[in-house]
Amino acid sequence: MAGNLEDKIKDMTNTELLDYLHSVPGHHSDYSSLYTYLVKHAPMNDYYKLLFKDFDLKHKSFLDLGPGVGWSLDVARELGARTTFVDRDIFITKYCENKGHKGIHLDFFQLPIKNIGRYDLILSRGSFNVDMMNRTNFPIHQLIGWMILTARNIIVIPTWDKGELVEGEDYTCVGEHFENYLNSEVHWAFVNSGFSLRIIEGINDHLRFPITYEYTT
Repeated sequence: MAGNLEDKIKDMTNTELLDYLHSVPGHHSDYSSLYTYLVKHAPMNDYYKLLFKDFDLKHKSFLDLGPGVGWSLDVARELGARTTFVDRDIFITKYCENKGHKGIHLDFFQLPIKNIGRYDLILSRGSFNVDMMNRTNFPIHQLIGWMILTARNIIVIPTWDKGELVEGEDYTCVGEHFENYLNSEVHWAFVNSGFSLRIIEGINDHLRFPITYEYTT
């Protein structure tokens, strides 16, 4: 199925990709999360300009793990970086490649992860569901070790399971749930690996993306 879809979309423009996803029967996300990103989310260029403001990306190499529609890649390129991304979604891969970014088709939840080179900065925003990782005993140390070998600087902004309704948003990343997470294996894997924990105003939406992990070699 994936091979047939890759052949079908290989020459599509980004407008044609969106039109195709809009036309498929059933839930669009059964095919790709690209449709949801494009239709339901406002552009995040200003968000990434704020996130990268303390990094000199001119002539540097930037890697996004799970780039969505590539807003982080666009901003990093504007700041002078060479941009690469990793994703397993063929629609997202094609969309971001159409924008001129280099794609690597890779599932970084399938361990061990192959060596893809060395980068100045890695970003993962929303790609790591920390509740899922704790619940399934995911070998988070292996993924962290791979990131440390792959980049000089790392930014991880994890996401969370959907759950109870809090302030109109159905994510349980506040109160007792958040306190329990701070005692979890995944959190301490980041801390014990040398990551610092930051709350960045304008970046960390406390309902879904409440914390940022950062690492510098």
